[in-house]
Amino acid sequence: MKYEQIKSITLTLLVVSSIFLTWNLWTYQPSLEPIDESTITEDIVISDQKELREIILPLKLLYHRGTDTYGTQRQFEMEKMINQMASWDVYGLTNISGTLTNAEFFELVHGEDRVEIIFPDLISFELFNPIIRFRDNQLPADTFDRIIVKTREDSAEYGTVYFVSYSTQKVYESRINTAALQDFEKEFAAKSIKHPEYFGFDASDTRRVYLPENSMDLNSYQYVAEQDSLNQYVDALFSKPSLVSHEFTNTGEEFNDETSLMRVNVHNKTFSFVNIEEEAEGETSVTNLVMQTSDFINDHGGWPADYSYRYFSASKPQRKVQYRMFMHDLPVFNESGMSEYSVVLGKVNIYKYYRPYTSLDGTSSETRSVTLPSGRKVLEHLLADNINPEQIEDIVQGFKLANDVSNLVVLEPAWYYKYAGSWIRVQTEDVGRVPIGLE
Repeated sequence: MKYEQIKSITLTLLVVSSIFLTWNLWTYQPSLEPIDESTITEDIVISDQKELREIILPLKLLYHRGTDTYGTQRQFEMEKMINQMASWDVYGLTNISGTLTNAEFFELVHGEDRVEIIFPDLISFELFNPIIRFRDNQLPADTFDRIIVKTREDSAEYGTVYFVSYSTQKVYESRINTAALQDFEKEFAAKSIKHPEYFGFDASDTRRVYLPENSMDLNSYQYVAEQDSLNQYVDALFSKPSLVSHEFTNTGEEFNDETSLMRVNVHNKTFSFVNIEEEAEGETSVTNLVMQTSDFINDHGGWPADYSYRYFSASKPQRKVQYRMFMHDLPVFNESGMSEYSVVLGKVNIYKYYRPYTSLDGTSSETRSVTLPSGRKVLEHLLADNINPEQIEDIVQGFKLANDVSNLVVLEPAWYYKYAGSWIRVQTEDVGRVPIGLE
């Protein structure tokens, strides 16, 4: 066979092989099992999601103007103040705690011409960093529960702001530019006289509590409590909802699988969820607690849309964070947990989650006006009960949440005091309050 013939035959074979392989690639159909659409999981979003600046807000603002003090718990004022502070450049953070005596510490926090921004519990610099602009390269691995703004300028070049952990008397000094301080003084401090007047009570050598001088008329409110679908929470909290078993109990219902249990109390309209695989011991940071628990609630849209829950307390040893309902500017309390989210952080994810599964509709009716007694009368009443004043951490106005079988919820104005770490309602019937029959 001639060489040219061999080349032609070889070339022909190569072309035929190429065509055959190409045809196989085009027509190849792999043997795959059909997709079971029931195994596809989607993120469950029940209601609303919130940013940190919406859930980390002060509990109280105090304005020290000369020898007078004015205070407010108005949420609008707090949100407006935090929004303005978000534009500040805060720099030069310095720990000055070791340089202060008790008297100097009191003067720094409660002295003339300054604003006390009081948070319900400790927050970290890292946690507050997305809310306010710290310009230092490295933030302290520390916490604070008050911000003190000196409204009288110490220098023509800068204003002074302190970040204070009140119970441990730890103080960080920082600076902001003069223009920012002047805007703050004009927008807030100069208008402080419009707020109620407050007086200070020295509960101990290291703690002063401020209360309003005069009585105050507040409204009680009535809402309809709308129940969320429990199946939404089952789908959001269990890893494989289709494998969850369900049964009825004396107090309500139970949902469970091999690792998790959700108990529903139909009387209080609350549930508790426990993932036993996540049980953990040992402290963790406030930053870690708040970030992970708020992210967890955001993941399933667990915040109500028409009113707020705010960061209220954190326990590093218990790995627990509490978020409390706020309505009409005031914190809401209920002995059965109907006004709070309690979240315990586990080894990696959430270990325990306790909350109501109702939401209050956007409309309310005012049932009647209630006169809360003055701060002085409340203080006299507490001290007459022979409690230890050194254990009084704060005294604020709030609402007591009461519900009935018809799904009506009533918010009743009341005084509350924080005593040795726990919030307790002041029994004010004996000090001038008009009772409204919801005990």
